Amino acid sequence: MNDTAPAVWGRMARSLHWLMAALLILQWATGQWDDLLGEPFHFSLGVLVLLLALFRLAWRLTHRAPPHRGPLTLPDRVAGLVHALFYVVMVALPITGIVWRQAREKVIDVFGLFSLPQFVEPSKALAKQMHDLHEVGANLFLLLLALHVLGVLKRVFIDKDDTLKRMLG
Repeated sequence: MNDTAPAVWGRMARSLHWLMAALLILQWATGQWDDLLGEPFHFSLGVLVLLLALFRLAWRLTHRAPPHRGPLTLPDRVAGLVHALFYVVMVALPITGIVWRQAREKVIDVFGLFSLPQFVEPSKALAKQMHDLHEVGANLFLLLLALHVLGVLKRVFIDKDDTLKRMLG
């Protein structure tokens, strides 16, 4: 782990944050409206989100966050929980989607480049469980997104701190 933490988030952390934000919102939209870009795009994007989420998690575990200004407050702790849950959702949603699709004996073609190997045996019961978990995860994503945005707005307009500036660079 790095010994010194910068005053702002590093370029890689900022890039991953905004890229993942855009991809997750697009992923949610394509999941809600299958005809938006088509189911194959949704599945392919899910695999990309999973790979980027794992990379982002590894990056975060090996690079320190900018130092926190002042003592940790309850809202700071809630923000930490929201961030941790975001990582869980970024990994769990693609996995439940992959298992759900494969349990229905469907192939997951990734942007026409390759197909994922079959990881699970076909099972209607497993498909139903994964579908339900995937739906709960999508709703949890929306809740976390709302909490995250509200937290940022509070910090910018009420607390008048530099949190957003540190994520923008």
